[in-house]
Amino acid sequence: MRKNKGYTLVEMLIVLAIMAVLSGLAVVSVGLIRKAKIQDAITTFDSQLTNLWMTTKATASQQQSMKAEFVLNGTTYELKIVDGAKTVSTTEYEKWDKYVTIKYNGADCTSKVTIQFDKSTGAVVNGNGAGDYQFYDKTGNLVATIHLDSITGNHYIK
Repeated sequence: MRKNKGYTLVEMLIVLAIMAVLSGLAVVSVGLIRKAKIQDAITTFDSQLTNLWMTTKATASQQQSMKAEFVLNGTTYELKIVDGAKTVSTTEYEKWDKYVTIKYNGADCTSKVTIQFDKSTGAVVNGNGAGDYQFYDKTGNLVATIHLDSITGNHYIK
């Protein structure tokens, strides 16, 4: 019987090939997860605008009471929907900061941006919050822009 003195060159090459394939799959998976998180941030922000618009039209207690406050608190994006003095909902997006940077009309969102819709027309009140919300990935590439029209209150992803 032959004494086992270690691995052969062929066995080592096979193991290295398997490791290369698995690491390649891991890199691709991480990239796909990052893209999915960015897309989630974009669609969530867009759906929150739709929610605010519809809630204002349907249930706002006063003509101009419903508004959204979009705030960057340190590393957390926060979207509050407020009816008068009462906060209806607060959504925090702590994980967005890991994947995306949001700019409002080209400037960093470092303070509160208030979006308010008119109950009767759906227009953005005084144009506050209307404009472009740009979503950048962490490498600085523009991924998407959500445009909020001041006259109609319509918004779309471009």
